[in-house]
Amino acid sequence: MARDSRPPGFDMSYRPEEPVRFGPSFRARLPSYAYLAVAVLFAAFIGYGHFFAPVGSFAYRWVIEAEPHRPFASSTFAWIALTAGAASVLRTHLRGVVVRPDGIETLDLAALGFPKIRRFDWPMIDSFRFDVSDTLIGIDLWNGTREYFPEVGDRDALVRALVYVAEARAIPYRGGPLADAAPAAYR
Repeated sequence: MARDSRPPGFDMSYRPEEPVRFGPSFRARLPSYAYLAVAVLFAAFIGYGHFFAPVGSFAYRWVIEAEPHRPFASSTFAWIALTAGAASVLRTHLRGVVVRPDGIETLDLAALGFPKIRRFDWPMIDSFRFDVSDTLIGIDLWNGTREYFPEVGDRDALVRALVYVAEARAIPYRGGPLADAAPAAYR
């Protein structure tokens, strides 16, 4: 459904000056930080067992004496765990939303940690929905579907940026910080 627009050419001429990225929330980053912390503790225990543990201690027995009975060395497993923990933190930081001059890009993770990048140009967006929940932001697209953005750390700043763009491009929205003050055409 086509929406009322401002005078010809005006709503298509507005563009944010530069891309602005909104990263993941702390709640979304917490599991990967916890995994990295466990991997660091495990690697520290393996390092202690190899270099500092007195003979006969639990660490020495578990790391050095049990080594021949394992399929691969404990130090190799510690390096794998550290690498996986660092990759988990890096992969988590790749999530978020980018408001670009020509549209919006959502960065999320699909199954098995593969990146999922969705790009929505401004003409594709029929309306914004800020009243979905306290954490989610939704958009209605030109083809009748609805998409939701991944959870971001500074939701209020993202809502303010999107409301600014919505008012400048005459895209209707529901909710948001200025919903009461905005003219009825923008709701």
